Amino acid sequence: SIEMLIKKAQFTNQRTLNETYKLINPAHLNDAIEALKKASSIYLLGVGGSGIVCSDLLHKLSRINYNVVYHE
Repeated sequence: SIEMLIKKAQFTNQRTLNETYKLINPAHLNDAIEALKKASSIYLLGVGGSGIVCSDLLHKLSRINYNVVYHE
C-alpha cells in the first residue's frame, strides 16, 4: 500500500541519517572548519552528484567572501 511505502521510505531515511551522524567525529569536523576558515583559497572537486554539492558550496562560501574555485 502507499501508506506502507511511505513508512518504509521514512524508516530508511531515518536509519541513514542516524548512521551518518554516528560517523561524525566532532574534533575532526572542528579541525576541518578551522582549516577552511584560515584558507586563502578553497578548491572543490566533484563529478556528477558530488559536482552539484560542490557548486552549491561554492555559491554559499562565495556569498561570505571566500575565494572558492570549482570548475565543472
